Amino acid sequence: MADNNTNREMRNQWNELARINPFYAIDSVPEFESVEKADINTFFARGREDVDKFMKDMDITQSNEKTIVEIGCGMGRMSNSFSEYFKKVIAVDVSDEMLKKASEICKKTNVEFRKTDGDNLSFIPNESVDVVFSFIVFQHIIDTASIFNYIRDMSRVLKMDGIAYFQLRTFIPDFAEDITIKKIIKRKIKSIISRDTSNGGKRDDNAGNLENQFANNFSVWKGSRVDISDLLIFLKQQKFEIISIKGVDTQYTFFKVRKAS
Repeated sequence: MADNNTNREMRNQWNELARINPFYAIDSVPEFESVEKADINTFFARGREDVDKFMKDMDITQSNEKTIVEIGCGMGRMSNSFSEYFKKVIAVDVSDEMLKKASEICKKTNVEFRKTDGDNLSFIPNESVDVVFSFIVFQHIIDTASIFNYIRDMSRVLKMDGIAYFQLRTFIPDFAEDITIKKIIKRKIKSIISRDTSNGGKRDDNAGNLENQFANNFSVWKGSRVDISDLLIFLKQQKFEIISIKGVDTQYTFFKVRKAS
């Protein structure tokens, strides 16, 4: 388990990110670089696209009778759509600010928002849920011990034969040089070619700079990577049977596992 100081630091950072621009902090695409222009319908629509895709990949039958736990729900971008697939959604996040915003914009009655310590699901009873899901969350955890503890708790809360579907990094690039600068340059060139005529031809000074700001000032933005050899051993120790692994040695490695006896 990560120490309390680490969990507190992660919570503080995500609370600050939520205050700066929660839309971009959750879904870092150009459409959300300006919090003033971010459209909530687009936000949820992009969440629906991801949920539809992941539901197909998870291949879960009769999901409308099942309970899913979503680790790292943010403002409910995907929780909103998971509620239409599952009988109950337990959406958890480390950030008080994200959860506050989620409860304001996601009004589905079968979604329960809960705050997590940042490395466990201690408030969920043993063997009480059918599915545990996490996407673009573990990659932002700064202590790998927290990731492993979440996976340990996944096994605890899942019913026998329950499914865990989660993504993490098994490779982490140099953000400052390899990703951030290239993306910023690309976006700046694009903004010069096609300026916002509704703003008198002036570019939004905030556009294209958030990723650089977040990467340079928040350790959770860079997060951490998990050694796949260690993870495979740990999954076996937690009684997980591996169904599929996709994207090994990339930023987006997906695991689909089943709790076995």
